Amino acid sequence: MGKSILERRVRDELGLDYTLAEIEVLAKGEIARLRDLLNAACTKFGKKRKPEEIIVEALSHWNPKGELIDVYRSATQKIADAFRSAKAVTFPPDETLEVRPVPDFMRHLFPTAAYKQPGAFEKRQRGIFWVNDLSVTKVREEDKRAERAQHFGLSLTCAHEAYPGHHLQFVTSNRHPRRWRRLFAHAVFYEGWTLWCEQMMVDLKVDHSPWLIVQQLHDALWRSHRILVDLYLQTKRYTYEQAVRHMQRHLGFTKARAEADVNWYTAQPAVPMSYWLGRLENQRLHRRLIEGRGWSLQRFNDWLLSFGTLPQAWLEKYGLD
Repeated sequence: MGKSILERRVRDELGLDYTLAEIEVLAKGEIARLRDLLNAACTKFGKKRKPEEIIVEALSHWNPKGELIDVYRSATQKIADAFRSAKAVTFPPDETLEVRPVPDFMRHLFPTAAYKQPGAFEKRQRGIFWVNDLSVTKVREEDKRAERAQHFGLSLTCAHEAYPGHHLQFVTSNRHPRRWRRLFAHAVFYEGWTLWCEQMMVDLKVDHSPWLIVQQLHDALWRSHRILVDLYLQTKRYTYEQAVRHMQRHLGFTKARAEADVNWYTAQPAVPMSYWLGRLENQRLHRRLIEGRGWSLQRFNDWLLSFGTLPQAWLEKYGLD
């Protein structure tokens, strides 16, 4: 894409007044900060134990019974019920969600999971939660287990893709009274919202797994590294092969998962970096409205969702008194 077009997209699509140099510095700072938080979270598992060791140990104990797709379906329902009980956000009426395996011809385009929202004007608001189980493409049992292990921490994925993540956010947006507003889909909001949902998973103790905070912070690192990889690919500082190796080296991805991730980057420039940049925008607004004005969590979340899928900076500029 090149530097000038990418900078314009950051301004016009993400609503952020950042230069690419500022984004690079921000990403590196977040990577260092999250790494420190991750190291601190690992201390309860033993002194001087590295995060990678903790995650490897957790993976060795994680082997859910049955088909992976069924594990996802069960976890999705459990998490939706927990957020309803916590009254963290309003659930829209008359919506449905189907959890399906990714079709064979689409496997190379998806990471572990993805979401397909219903049309903006469809009467039936039915979303699809795609699960990409690459273990079914492997023959050796050890290879199958390695790919299933990539889904460790799937409760965070369910909160991200389904409830109260993409699915709840988009079916809410598709009910906006101004019909043209339903057509807006800025990644900085919808991806920032999903990472906010992952943080709420931890804060509200929706999942009591002792590994949850470690996995959540490790995934946050992944999203921060995405900023760099997205930036470097689009400005030709990385080749495709270098981007894949970055994911393997810094995050422990298998080559198949790293390639699936980077394949998507090449088709959606500036979207991968939107995840953590949007998450930071939500945190900033949380400080201003919940900590500063005393709003409840439900009021804050409903306010965010009430405008449709617009950049958070625009909501702050035009939606607050």
